[in-house]
Amino acid sequence: MQSVLGGVLGLSILLAWWIGRQRAASLEPALGEIRTYANDAMPLSLRLPAGFDAEVRFDGDHHPIILLLIEDKPQFGIRRRIGVQVDALDGNAPAPTPEKLIGLESGHRAAHLPASQVDFLNTRGALVEIPATQELDEDGEMRMMSPLVLAAAVLPGRAVAVTIELRGPRAIAPADEALVRKIAQSMSIADPKKPVGIIGAQNAQ
Repeated sequence: MQSVLGGVLGLSILLAWWIGRQRAASLEPALGEIRTYANDAMPLSLRLPAGFDAEVRFDGDHHPIILLLIEDKPQFGIRRRIGVQVDALDGNAPAPTPEKLIGLESGHRAAHLPASQVDFLNTRGALVEIPATQELDEDGEMRMMSPLVLAAAVLPGRAVAVTIELRGPRAIAPADEALVRKIAQSMSIADPKKPVGIIGAQNAQ
């Protein structure tokens, strides 16, 4: 009897391990082919995660302002969203650090949170995980703020900042951080004369 119970327990542990691995794999999808985000500040090449739709948001003058990646199938009922921004900086002002950029992008929610290093675009970048928090909104009511994974880098000599923001529906999982790192490390400066697979070109009209 004990051997039977032991076998059942062993199978249960194995099944739980397999389900955990399957869930982790679904949260950290593989990256696909190289595509180009043709931003005005700097054309950027990157690999898009499988299972995410890509669209470019434009301002009123049809200038691209953000590359938005939206998960096809929701995790826990809500789709993850990843925003990629490439912004020109004031070349006459001191360049901000990646940590400073993350603080500005998060509305200072990242203050006092530890940053880890992530190198991309041939420079040192930073990555911070921001847990879900409750904060007062403009009406004085408590509002739940989504958890974030934010990465940023400042390109020396170009006065360009690149930020990646993953907005999650739940507590940040290790796979979320790993996905942001993979996207960041897939990035390169695109050749403006030979862009590959421009994202959202048809939406710019």
